Amino acid sequence: MYKSNIDQKSNIYIRHEKSFSEKEDLPEKDAAFVARVIDGEALTLLQKHAGYNMTELTLTELQKQILSKKDCGKNATGELTHGVALVNGKIEYQCRCENEKCPDFSKCKPFIPKRDLDYLGEDEPSDKPLSSLGIDDKTDIFREPDSDLTEDTDVFSDEEIEAMENLRSDDGEFERLSGDDSRVKIIEAELNMKIVVNAAPGAGKTYTASERILFAAKKGAKILAACRTDSAYEEIKARLIASKADLSGVTLGTFDILATKFLSDVGMTADELHEIPYTQRVELFNEKFEAARFADFDVLVIDELHYLTNERATAAVNILKASKGGYLLLADKERAALSYGSQSGCSVNCVDLYREIRAALSKDVKKYLLEGNRRQSENLEKMTEMLREALLAKSTKSGKTESSESASVSEICRKQLSELPKTSAVEDLKIDEKSGTAAILCRRSGDAEYVSWLLHKNKIPHTLIRENEQGISIGRYLADILWDHRESAIKREMFVKRYTARCENDPEHASAYFNALCEYIGGNKDVLDCAALADKILLGGEIPSAILNARNNMLTVSTIGKAQGSEFDKVYLLGGDVAENEGKALYFAETLPKSELGILSQSGRNTFRRNKNDRWIRTVRETYKAQAECVGFATGNADDVDEFSFVGGDIAEAVRRQAYISMNVKCGDEITLKLNGALYDIIHKNNVIGRMSASYSENLLDEFGGRRYLSDLPKTISQLFVTNVITFVSYKDSEDVPPEFRKKKFWLGVEISGFGTVER
Repeated sequence: MYKSNIDQKSNIYIRHEKSFSEKEDLPEKDAAFVARVIDGEALTLLQKHAGYNMTELTLTELQKQILSKKDCGKNATGELTHGVALVNGKIEYQCRCENEKCPDFSKCKPFIPKRDLDYLGEDEPSDKPLSSLGIDDKTDIFREPDSDLTEDTDVFSDEEIEAMENLRSDDGEFERLSGDDSRVKIIEAELNMKIVVNAAPGAGKTYTASERILFAAKKGAKILAACRTDSAYEEIKARLIASKADLSGVTLGTFDILATKFLSDVGMTADELHEIPYTQRVELFNEKFEAARFADFDVLVIDELHYLTNERATAAVNILKASKGGYLLLADKERAALSYGSQSGCSVNCVDLYREIRAALSKDVKKYLLEGNRRQSENLEKMTEMLREALLAKSTKSGKTESSESASVSEICRKQLSELPKTSAVEDLKIDEKSGTAAILCRRSGDAEYVSWLLHKNKIPHTLIRENEQGISIGRYLADILWDHRESAIKREMFVKRYTARCENDPEHASAYFNALCEYIGGNKDVLDCAALADKILLGGEIPSAILNARNNMLTVSTIGKAQGSEFDKVYLLGGDVAENEGKALYFAETLPKSELGILSQSGRNTFRRNKNDRWIRTVRETYKAQAECVGFATGNADDVDEFSFVGGDIAEAVRRQAYISMNVKCGDEITLKLNGALYDIIHKNNVIGRMSASYSENLLDEFGGRRYLSDLPKTISQLFVTNVITFVSYKDSEDVPPEFRKKKFWLGVEISGFGTVER
């Protein structure tokens, strides 16, 4: 007996509020809702309803096929011969007839999925989905769209096309360069040269920026270099340090770092800056901008112009206008053009930025187009180039009427997605130094949070890149050494002794760590001033990588949007997260891996809801209950943990907690939150190590019945995990903290993460 050949599961879709009201109910006005209906009877009812109300009903080709009722009537069992099925992530209407004795069987060419061929003697494929990680079809999830990347289609709006043509209007002015030509004309050009570079992903923008900075540094020039992402900043910084060149004339940083340094130079204190998020620091930078402070640089380098919007875009324009020397601006205009649709809410979008940049450019500016792909394998290079060209063709007015012989974006996406290798389950990923770095990319932030939680449950080390700003994360070693040090300064000998006893038995590393701290504060190289170190860290800006919790896990989990600017050896798309009509999302994902792109199989379609506090939750509706219940609550935002709670209470209790964390808590450990009054204690192996913040409880109260009913808060939230043991640096006094720790300013704490399981 054959197995069922119907793949498609029932689905739930929340209609747009414009399609119904107290006076009328017109589902046909919600095109997104109509497009998801794949049942013949339901489509017939929709047609009748639209006709009765004299409203338009737009059907997809799939829906038209369903309504055509192609059943031949030759099946003696009375079963339908045609139906909808999920094939390579796409819903199609196919012949699934299994009557091999029918004379017309060969003419119909029925589709038989590979997994249904066991009756033919073939092996069952081992494509088990993520059910082993808790993702299954029994989970009833309700979705609100994530703003990380807007839904994109095969056709661009007229507004997008106009914006893209505006961005690319000067394409003819760019001279094509490759290989040695780029070194001669860009990297080793005269220092006063004004150069603009456009290049696709992998063509070597950041490499070119690094080499230009080194060339200018060796000439003794004063250089200012800015970039948008941490990954580009770290890459440039690493190249500069590895060169062992004299970098005394180089000022390098992200726009956040440069803004912090500027605000400090104009008089803002560490305490004032600590209260201001980085985005607001850049806003203040623009408000207080003084052109004279940026006029004496011999060379200005700005990388990643295509990522700049809002206040950071304004900062770039301000710095460029103030520059009196040479400059090198590097960007990917086409990527900016393809990102335009997701910038509708920006005060300064890419079109605004490029208009301002062009107005500020010198008349003798040189424009170059870097060709080639230095980063990716030949196969990935071909994939990205093909999809990029198709997207850009669609982003022109002529692209709307292109020849039917040209492959559409959807066709290219469908083909590329169908050819990508599939990985069976997260547990099977073998990510180590030999296999290189890898990333699991999700379409929505809720999916990324959930996948990270599943990885934690399976003890798979990884880094989750969250959508919200996380702030600085200082490594535990600093607090391990200083939390119980009584003096305001510590000598090298004592520092090394504590390091080797508490951190790692490596005196050489201990001494290098001490040197990095002394160099950072610019003090005595034999005695470390702890108070000066605390003030310097609290100021923000550039902090030595030696004391930060680096994102050095081999595996990263992120949304596609948040991963931009990074690169990985391998990338896995969460199955079903990128559809064939989302060409831009697929293209952005394709630009990130160096050697391999694959799909991580997924059972069903799990979606998540973002609540009014901008927190992702998982809800389940039981059949016997009227309302859906929250069963999972994304935990780990920057302000979820009360940092003072790790040393709260009397001095004896504070010391006990610090000693316990130092000796017993490590990354990956499971923790539980237990309600204690109106706040949650953080429990590690039956020991209270800290407390969650009041804002965390308030978020939960909003989700569970309102603030008046404290009893409605879940008593326990379990299956959360320690992502980092960190050093907290106190920026203000708290009456709950003993005076001894207020004076020290350094203590141990934890960062936590997970889609906590709610227990009522």
